[in-house]
Order: sequence, then C-alpha cells, then structure tokens
Amino acid sequence: MDDAAVNQHNAMPRLVRVGMWFATAFAVAFPMMLVLTLLSVLPPTLGGEPVELSAWLLVSAPLYALASGLLATVAYAIHQGKPWSRAVVIVLWAAVLAYNAVTGLLGAVPTFQTWRAIGFCLVLGGSSAWYFYFKSNVVVYFEWLGNR
Repeated sequence: MDDAAVNQHNAMPRLVRVGMWFATAFAVAFPMMLVLTLLSVLPPTLGGEPVELSAWLLVSAPLYALASGLLATVAYAIHQGKPWSRAVVIVLWAAVLAYNAVTGLLGAVPTFQTWRAIGFCLVLGGSSAWYFYFKSNVVVYFEWLGNR
C-alpha cells in the first residue's frame, strides 16, 4: 500500500472529529448547567416547562450527570484513538433512552415528552450505529485503530 492509501485509512473521519468536539463541549456544558440551575441562574425546566427545583433535581440532574460522564468518555476515547470509542457512543444513546423510558414509566415526565425523548434517542442512536459500524471509511478507520 502506498503512503497516500495508508494516510487515507488512518485519517480520522471528519464527522468523528466533529463528534469528538461536540462531546467535549457537552461534557463541559452539562455540569455547568447543573451548577447554574442550582445557583438559580438558569430556571429548572422539564421539557421546556418550569418545575420546582426539587423535581428538576430528581429527574434532570441525574440525566445530566450520566450524559456528561458518557460524553467525556466518548471525547477522551476518540481523542486517544481507542477502538472502543464507537461502542461508547452507542452506550450513550442506549443509556439516555433507558433513563427516559424509566422516568416516563415512573410518571416523572409527561408521556409526550417521554416518547419524544425516546424517538430522539432511537434516531440518533440508530444513525450513530449505522455510521460507526456500517459506513465503510469509518469501519476501516476503526479496524485500523484496533490493529495498530
């Protein structure tokens, strides 16, 4: 294989790089939103509707913490070239979907908002699964990461 072909295979796909930066930004933004809400700088809301801080802490705060931790893991793993980073992206969407389903089943969030969140997770999780596991240049990139 010539040098150009090798560089093409080991170059991080553009959308993976963009995703890494978005994951970094949100991994930082979510804890900041938690703090700003606790300090009453941001209003506590669920699905865009104002709620008491206690309700927000019970429902949204754990989701922000969960998502922030997983997003930080995604950002770190992609930045470090870990081949398992693509699996963490799928775990992120599955965890957020499961969390939304549980809060919906417990009646902590209105049914419409629960289904909207689940639909969002299915679309983005499904798109992520296709991108990371079926898009040819991305598959080649992650195979290269696993073999180095």
